[in-house]
Parts: sequence; structure tokens; C-alpha cells
Amino acid sequence: MHKKPHTETTITQNLCSLLDQEEQSNAALHYSFLDLQKDLSEYAGGLKVSFSLETHEYNSAVENRITQSDMGIIINYLNYYEPDISWSESWLFQAKSLKPSKYNPLEYTESSTFDSISQKQLLRIKNLVKIINIDFIKFMEYCPRLNLLKNKWERNKLISYRDLNLAENIFDYALGIELHDCILKADPSLEPGIFISSIYETSKTKSYLDVYKKFWTKSHPFSWFILSRLTIPRIQKDYHQYLVENRVRITPENPIPQFGSGKLEPAIFAHSIVRCDREATNYLLREIDKPTGDFQLYPARTLSIDISVGGD
Repeated sequence: MHKKPHTETTITQNLCSLLDQEEQSNAALHYSFLDLQKDLSEYAGGLKVSFSLETHEYNSAVENRITQSDMGIIINYLNYYEPDISWSESWLFQAKSLKPSKYNPLEYTESSTFDSISQKQLLRIKNLVKIINIDFIKFMEYCPRLNLLKNKWERNKLISYRDLNLAENIFDYALGIELHDCILKADPSLEPGIFISSIYETSKTKSYLDVYKKFWTKSHPFSWFILSRLTIPRIQKDYHQYLVENRVRITPENPIPQFGSGKLEPAIFAHSIVRCDREATNYLLREIDKPTGDFQLYPARTLSIDISVGGD
């Protein structure tokens, strides 16, 4: 643990570096991109994964006024054997960090709270969601892993709340079986340092304990949030109907949803904003009655996760 808590901007920059397959070679990761590639090479189903990170420069004041995001993520699933089941999802994440209960020495407890978000900022976030007409913004909450808590009783308490919420998901198809194995192995992914939470589940005094009380119901570990996107079922086996609002259909020939081509679909609108499409940006600026100026309505960074089956 650092002697002083890092800012959300610094943490996000470090996270992006660790997720970038070109940069992470400089870090001593327990499981790296090269390890992932090695494991996938032993899988006979033609599965491949790649990560790419793009950094966008813009006036920092714009984030609070309009973009409301620190990071964007696009997940692309391309199936070359069965192109009709290919899809893409996009998300914007607003970072929040847990404040220490004590600073000298640095100490976190179950009652430590996250940086509060002003009602004005929350209103702007919800207004952006209302304009796009789709729920594609989440809070990305930074906190220490549970093994860094000094109070063992508090750590066990948080784990107990986690396990109560996970109980209904154990053995629930492939994801639940994997969860069961991770619990038995005390996998660190279930004592995460990053949670993804709904913008509608917030309060001025949201605590570390509150996050674990809503573990897996309203707050998901970052890695499991990404993984869970791959296990969402289709409605009545219809390839084009999913239980996710912001999922759009793509194909290997057309992997990027085109903004402005026909009816304005909310999922394509959101996708265009996250990937920094200029036309979508200008359209949104007109909708919210803001001058375009010289800035760009983009997340500071956009991470693309490309998952393909059967490609070259």
C-alpha cells in the first residue's frame, strides 16, 4: 500500500497501462497478456483476445460539464463461424476512490467512504443518459484489496456479505461454476481493488461495507463485470435480441456500428460517443445546447477488448 493515496487520475492511468498489452510488459503481473495468449493457444475452439488503448486529449473542464467519464470500454465479440451472433458493447466509467479512515499511518476500514459526488454532477450524468436514452455509464470505484485491511474481523465481515450474495450464483451454469472454484481458491479477483457500480446506487456516504453488502447485485468486480458480458443469454434464442440495452449487432465485415445511417438507435449513439465519433459528438453537443468550442466530447481513454472466434 502506498504511503499516500493516489488520485483517481493516477490510478486510472496506471490501470490503463496495465491493461495495454504493449505497456504491461514493464509490470510484474501475476497473469499477463502473454500468459493469456499461451492459455488460449491451447484451446481448440479458435478463440483469440486482444487489447488496445487509445488516449484522447481534451480540455479537462469538459469532463465535469459534459463527458462525465474517466474511461471508456468497448467489448467486441466477433464470431467468424457464426457471424450473426457477433456483438459489441460500450461503457463509460466515472472513477471514484475510497478515502482512508486514517492518513498517518494510512489505514482503511469498513466505514471508509468513497469520494462523494455532488448532486449537480450526478444530475448531469443522469441527464446524459437520458439524452442518449440508454444506461451506459457506470461508477468505477477504486479501493484496497481486502488483504490490506488491518482489522481481520472487519475483513471476515466483508467476505461474509460477499459470500451471502454469491450463494445464489454458485453452480449457475459456467459463470457460477467458475465463481465456486475462485471462492475455494481464495482468488484475489473476488477481493478486488475495482468495482463497477450503477449510477443509480449512490449516496453521499457510500462506504466500503456498503459495496460488499451489494456485492454481485449492484457492485461487480471489474474483471468479473467484463467476463459476465460474455455469458448474457439471448432472448428466446433470437440472435439479434439480448437482455442488454447497449449491445449492438456487428459482423466481421462491418465491425463498427455506423452513426447516422438510418434511424438513430440509442445503443449505436452510445457506442459512437465511447469510441469518439465526431458526428455523434457534434449531435450530442447540439442536443445539450452547448457550444462546440475547441474541445472534444470524449472519454480520456478508450480501451477496446476484441474477442474473436475463428478469425485468422
